[in-house]
Amino acid sequence: MNDSFIWQSNGEVVYGIFPLLAETGRVTQGISTRMGGVSTGYYRSMNLAYNSDDEQIKVRMNYQIFTSALGVDLQNAVLSHQTHHTNIRMVTAADRGKGFDIQRDYESIDGLITNEIDIPLMTFHADCVPLLFVDPVSNAIGLAHAGWKGTVHNLAGKMVEEMANAYGSNPSDLLVGIGPSIRECCFIIRDDVRQVFLKELPFSEELFKVMGINQWKVSLQKSNIELLMKSGVKSKHIVDAGVCTCCQSDLLFSHRAQGKNRGTMAALLQLNEK
Repeated sequence: MNDSFIWQSNGEVVYGIFPLLAETGRVTQGISTRMGGVSTGYYRSMNLAYNSDDEQIKVRMNYQIFTSALGVDLQNAVLSHQTHHTNIRMVTAADRGKGFDIQRDYESIDGLITNEIDIPLMTFHADCVPLLFVDPVSNAIGLAHAGWKGTVHNLAGKMVEEMANAYGSNPSDLLVGIGPSIRECCFIIRDDVRQVFLKELPFSEELFKVMGINQWKVSLQKSNIELLMKSGVKSKHIVDAGVCTCCQSDLLFSHRAQGKNRGTMAALLQLNEK
């Protein structure tokens, strides 16, 4: 962790924020940890995954605890439907509550964007990269879930493009936070995955490190930074939390560290009134 990303607490709830985004005075943000919820066992304690074997009433309580700690209205939240693709939904007031109390009328959404206030956008993570976008000029936000598949297929760049198309966002105005996620130290892949990177992202060849026979390491964070910069985002406007979910699986849920027996964290971003 560095001063680009800090932990905060409200009671027992611990969550992370990006000061660069907070300084705009326009957003409420938070990336949850395992701390402050009511789940037990390997879901301890802030599990936000409804598609788990955890008691559903406890998961619902976790949502309420987390959003209350951030001071946002859970009934207005709009939840992603993640499938490791690059589909993006433009969220409006008509979407309030979808994915929580209201059934979704959309599927396969790994990115959410909006320019409307008081709508908490939520994506879900347990190693995959949270990407938080704030446009303080056009007053718009975006939130994305970029696993390795979303990364190689340039979800980051597509978020920039969609915000430009929908809200007139200038890429050079965008501020982007890269949240806690599995980092190069722990993201070991086979050569078949490496070949997908090389095909879709030729620049990634310089990012690979050999670990052994048919084993490689690569940085999802550096890959996304390069994609953002290629899309026109200024390097000084991109901040990386520098936190590895796998290394810190006592604080953060990690699929690589815990396997299927684990919970899920959330990234939340809301645009507020000026």
